[in-house]
Amino acid sequence: MLRAQARALGLARFPNAVDFLCPGNHPKIVIPTPALPGGGNVWNLAVNQEELAATVPFYGAPVPSAEAIERIKSPVLAIYAELDRNLTLGMIEAARTRVNQRKTFGLHIYQGAGHAFHNDTSPAYNAAAACEAWNRTLAWFNKFLRPPAAA
Repeated sequence: MLRAQARALGLARFPNAVDFLCPGNHPKIVIPTPALPGGGNVWNLAVNQEELAATVPFYGAPVPSAEAIERIKSPVLAIYAELDRNLTLGMIEAARTRVNQRKTFGLHIYQGAGHAFHNDTSPAYNAAAACEAWNRTLAWFNKFLRPPAAA
């Protein structure tokens, strides 16, 4: 119970942290954290902070409901693992919802990769998937966060 309360308090403070780190009219950026709580936190921010410029959850849980996904304004690139079936199956339905709502969305499911494939201190580490996921993340941010070219 204490863990759940601490998590709820932390999630409630995330919008303030984002505002502090990205003051004024600058685009709000959520940096992905390749860990389950991190991915879930990224989803939470995407649902609750409509001014975010781009989001990239790494195998985040819980996957937001269709109603929550509808509130997301930012482009989302979701990074998931084939062998992490509980999370990945839920993400497929979320992807359909985003596409049906005609919202900018990318989903990459890394074949042969399990949960926490980006953690290089774990036996689950998958170097090829981790490098590709990170490169896709950087490309996503480059696409949606780069200021428009001067005319």
